[in-house]
Amino acid sequence: MAFNEVGRGVIVVDTTEQPLPGGGHPFAYFTQEQIEDHDDEDTIRLVREYNPKREFVILLLKVENRNSTYRVQTRRKHR
Repeated sequence: MAFNEVGRGVIVVDTTEQPLPGGGHPFAYFTQEQIEDHDDEDTIRLVREYNPKREFVILLLKVENRNSTYRVQTRRKHR
């Protein structure tokens, strides 16, 4: 798990590229420090606030220089 090795961060997926048809999109884990070097206040806030025990943040890079950032939570087990 990237968080255990380098701390808070975000999974960045480049949806503008697909090197192999049907093979998914390239992605990487960027640390909080790397993300704070950019002017994306929403992503910076989400990375600062997520609970790494049950959440992660994902940033989708889209065409025309657009981005979407999501804070995703794992589903808790029903008893």
